[in-house]
Amino acid sequence: MPPLDAVALGIRGFFEGAEIKYDHPSNQILESPFYLSHTVTYDSFNKVTATTQGNAGSWGEDEASQRIDTYSRLSLPFKLSFLDLNPFMGTRETYFQRIAGRNAGQFREVWDSGVDATTRFYRVFDVQSDAFGIEINKLRHIINPTVGWAYTYKPTVSSSKLLQFDGLDSIGEANQINMSLENKLQTKRGDKKNKDTSKEQVLKTVDFARFIASTDYKFAIEGRKRQWNHNVTFDLETIPYEWLRFESDANLDRKKGYFTNANFDLKASGKGISWGGGYRYERKSSAQMTGEIILDLIKGWSFTVYQRLQFKGNSLVKEQTYKLSKELHCWIFDVNYNVLREKGETIWFALRLKAFPEMAIDYNQNYHEPKALSQNYPEGKSSD
Repeated sequence: MPPLDAVALGIRGFFEGAEIKYDHPSNQILESPFYLSHTVTYDSFNKVTATTQGNAGSWGEDEASQRIDTYSRLSLPFKLSFLDLNPFMGTRETYFQRIAGRNAGQFREVWDSGVDATTRFYRVFDVQSDAFGIEINKLRHIINPTVGWAYTYKPTVSSSKLLQFDGLDSIGEANQINMSLENKLQTKRGDKKNKDTSKEQVLKTVDFARFIASTDYKFAIEGRKRQWNHNVTFDLETIPYEWLRFESDANLDRKKGYFTNANFDLKASGKGISWGGGYRYERKSSAQMTGEIILDLIKGWSFTVYQRLQFKGNSLVKEQTYKLSKELHCWIFDVNYNVLREKGETIWFALRLKAFPEMAIDYNQNYHEPKALSQNYPEGKSSD
């Protein structure tokens, strides 16, 4: 594989970015009570402004930069009476190859700290049911309130001096309390895959339904007043059958009295095939439907097709993704090809450990939106 600089030069005018990321989840440090998590990310960005002159497309000035970001968090979870506490502190070190207006290497340092406090209450209901094939052997209702305080110290470099590519570049001082209330229903179910009737069926605990409501309160800092967040976030998950899962999340604007956005997803899995469908809603701006099918072609191989449809605007098909996955001895290797109507094509690769699927190594390449009249896109893109 050529160096990233060579890749960028080779497709200059179309290349938008590349990313390599290593994410190590929180693990205990030797035999101590401390836990450490660590993330390292390399990003290469290139924004090009497309202009149209007559029937020919041309490219304006571009903004290119490279960024290396590391974030480490040290935490000390412990129990105090009926409370589970988790104080933490983290440090983010970021190197920017270019800042706004000039080429100049710049280091930025950001510290954060905080503490999370949670507890739980529960009650068991003696319920036995198999209605509609939904197995329920007692119900345990768990209430889990969580309050967390987090403070992000003022960065050593103001975001106004940086090229704005994503949220990482806009980090600023913050001081807030996050609050959530979780309600969970658990039941016990047998392993229906175990066909050995000579042994007594062992029941295992499963989460039948889970509902979370959350919001936050921001304290006053320089240039910002203290206030409650107008948005309340809701998250719902339910598993009526082993093979079927329903998920939904939504944001409610308390001040205006309506939902600003909502998502609904239904997922099912079977032998050799899995499928899912979803609906995305954003008030006054978007209504979309998504669908995904996963096929297990042969042992160790799977193929995924994803489609996203937009019901507002002149373009129905907005996004397509095709993924080929190969199961290796200790890893899962993914090859992804994405077509986004306004942005062109993206190819990325990912390696995931089987034992730790959340710990992945990714390599991404994003291609800028097509030139005018290319790939059958009028003027290079379609409007919403």
